[in-house]
Amino acid sequence: MAFFWTSLVLLTVLRQAASQGAYLGCYVDQEDARDFPYVMTWSDLTPQKCIRHCADLGYAYAGLQYAVECFCGDSYGTYGPAPESDCHHACSGGGAHACGGGWRNSVWSTGAAVLTEDRLELVFEDNFDTLDLSKWQPEITAGGGGNEEFQLYLNHPENLYVQDGTLFLKPTLSAGRYGEKFLVDGVINLRENMLYLGCYHDGGSLDSRDLSGDRMTSADLTPRLCLDHCSAGGYTYAGLQYGTECFCGDSFGQFGAAPESECTTPCAGDAGQVCGNGWKNSIYTSAGGRCTLENWNGCYMAGSPSQHLPPVLSARITTARSFSFRYGKVEVQAKMPTGDWIWPAIWLLPQAWVYGDWPKSGEIDIVETRGNRNLYASWGASLGVDVTTSTLHWGPSGVWPYNGFVKTRAEKEAHTGTYGSDFHNWTMVWTDQYLKFSVDDEVMLTVSPPHGFWALGDFGLPDSDNPWIGASRLAPFDQDFYLIMNVATGGTNGFFMDDYVNMPYPKPWSNSQSRSQAMEHFWQARHQWLPTWDPNANNGEDAAMQVKSVKVWKFRDL
Repeated sequence: MAFFWTSLVLLTVLRQAASQGAYLGCYVDQEDARDFPYVMTWSDLTPQKCIRHCADLGYAYAGLQYAVECFCGDSYGTYGPAPESDCHHACSGGGAHACGGGWRNSVWSTGAAVLTEDRLELVFEDNFDTLDLSKWQPEITAGGGGNEEFQLYLNHPENLYVQDGTLFLKPTLSAGRYGEKFLVDGVINLRENMLYLGCYHDGGSLDSRDLSGDRMTSADLTPRLCLDHCSAGGYTYAGLQYGTECFCGDSFGQFGAAPESECTTPCAGDAGQVCGNGWKNSIYTSAGGRCTLENWNGCYMAGSPSQHLPPVLSARITTARSFSFRYGKVEVQAKMPTGDWIWPAIWLLPQAWVYGDWPKSGEIDIVETRGNRNLYASWGASLGVDVTTSTLHWGPSGVWPYNGFVKTRAEKEAHTGTYGSDFHNWTMVWTDQYLKFSVDDEVMLTVSPPHGFWALGDFGLPDSDNPWIGASRLAPFDQDFYLIMNVATGGTNGFFMDDYVNMPYPKPWSNSQSRSQAMEHFWQARHQWLPTWDPNANNGEDAAMQVKSVKVWKFRDL
């Protein structure tokens, strides 16, 4: 209790000091490259109001310009001092002090520097010397991330690995590992850590088997029993034949796929399951673990010619069971994937969902990009891998317009190259007053709603619908959140809008389609998008999200 009151008194003193400020002089600004990164306009501007606002956002300096404009930043004076006579505009809110002039800032200190770096304590760090599964837990799910995405998240070494101090999350083709037949005839049973890949021909003689490893015969044979036997022997695939026979191997399909109607023999240990037929194997493999996320049919999917399964395998890892925090600084050094329709993200979700389901309890997106090299909005703006986005999701409902993300979202285009051509540094600073997002030390988004997110949303709903009644001004972003990193593809939620212009080939699916239909159309157009992933160059790693480090600092007294 004494610590709480000490912290409260300290914050009060610091904020009072910030509100007093210190005048530093009149300085030159420029239209095409402003001296300060953040601006707010008020019809009642005063130095005290601007100083307090900038201090609450964690900025060290405030600049007042043209009577109504309040600029904030952590440095000033890029273009040098100006004569004091140039800062002659009376403040729109009155008072004895001037509020700059045309392209001139009256600069004040805020005292806010004390409120940031000096109070940070490193609480999480990974430089990826190894893949530390005590820090990161791989997600195993087919649910499409709530966005009807096109990938299946599994824990496979070709999709998630560490190499030379870098973490790789790499998308690959499901058909490349499981065969194209899997997309229409396979079954994803992640509750049992098992994938059914389809019916395949065997060689037709004892000396010519499709799966040439270990074998066993059992009067109690089931897919689970056979797969466990093969996995224990170090084999990747299990083939069940004629009800009682189990074959193991590290490859399959050399004699071709067979119609599913030719694998009809009931398993000796479970007549409700099928175990091949004469010289026909029902092929199974492990998913790398049991299902971690039930949402959106994430644990079980059965394919058919009209219900396509995910055509992409990828990786998603979280700290949900190992680490979460509230208020601090996150710093990530990473390189984004390059390749059409790839959707990487480094983000956070709430640990406890205190305010309700998504997005009532919030979502923090530090970085999202689109892998396309030549993707443009209908009005011509670039939206591809040369643009990074930071976003907060919040609101009483995920249904438009009750998710207020459009008011807390910003994009930044790379100065040179793309975010996939080199490593970049993304940073989020999160206090009980604001969230601030930067890339390569350039601020791209600062969020600090003066009267809370319900007022900022202006949803036109009764106050009884406010999920944050009685909570702090920053709610829902006043609870513990955990880290997530993933590489998705496609989706029908609108991240890839139908009117986006991609060159040289258009988007091959529509957001009005079902997930299955969209995945089928996406797969049928693979000759268009797969070459942009460069799968035969650099081990396909240009299509991977590569992460060199993740660090989290926590504020000691928040």
